[in-house]
This record gives sequence, structure tokens and C-alpha cells, in this order.
Amino acid sequence: FLPDAEQEPFLIDARSKKIPHLAIYRDPMESPFVTINNVGGAENLITSLAKSGHKKIAFAAWRQSRYQFAEQIYTGYLKGLIQNQLPFYENLSGFCLKDNEEPLLKKIFNSEELPDALLFYGIPLDKIQTWVKKRKLTIGANLTLANYNYVKPGEYTIPMLSPIPVELE
Repeated sequence: FLPDAEQEPFLIDARSKKIPHLAIYRDPMESPFVTINNVGGAENLITSLAKSGHKKIAFAAWRQSRYQFAEQIYTGYLKGLIQNQLPFYENLSGFCLKDNEEPLLKKIFNSEELPDALLFYGIPLDKIQTWVKKRKLTIGANLTLANYNYVKPGEYTIPMLSPIPVELE
């Protein structure tokens, strides 16, 4: 059942059909209330980056209100840094609103401590690539991208880490 839907007609219909059991979800199956371990997923990405020798891992995500995906991913980012004994650089992490990514990317890529990896969520790749070019970084050489959203094989022409889809789990 969707949170905004009127529930009574569904329940009356179920009773009239003598349905003995209901499995009720607050939101659709892709909802964080039902399925995804966002903290663990981000933690795993940071561990993978650390094992590859990355030491200055940045974080950039859209701020969200309802689902709190970004905040959970950020928690996983921080846990991953701690577990892998990596430093936290305040100037290399942050949140932004959709369509207002520029100040955050400027903060990250104008920093004295340039990242060697970036875990991002929601930020459009073209906006990241603009800053990568400005700083003369090369994705796959001196900067690794880790997209928290699943990236299908062959979806991009540049190398990118991403979690496996939940369905495979």
C-alpha cells in the first residue's frame, strides 16, 4: 500500500474475497523500508576502494527528505573509512540539492587535498566529469568513481565501481 492511498477500500475488498493473509508493505518493493542495506553497501564500496590503494576518498550526494538514502549511504561511507583506517577530509565530503551540485563539487575539487576516489549518489556524471577535466584528473588512472547506484556492464565508457543489484543477493 502506498502511504498516500486510502487503505480502507483495499481492506474491505480483501475481506469480501475472504483473503486469509495480507503481506502489507508501506511502500513499493524498491523502497528502503523494505529492502536495501544502504549503510552496508557504501561500506563495501569504501572497503573495495581501500583495498585498491585509495586513501583520499570523497563523498558527494543529493540531500533527500523522505527516504534518507543519502544519509544512510553517508553513514556507510564514514563506517568504511573508520574500518579501513582511512582519514576523513571534511572538505572532500558533503550533500547538495538536486540541480545545485556546483558548490559541492567546487568544494571537493578545489580542495588542496584532491581525492583519489569519489563515492557519489545522485550527482549527474557529466557535472562530475566537468570538474575532473578542470583539475586535469583522469577517471580510471588517478581518480576512481564509485557510483552508489547500480551501473550495468557497458553502461558507461569510463570505469566505475557500483554495488551489485539487490536481485542478485
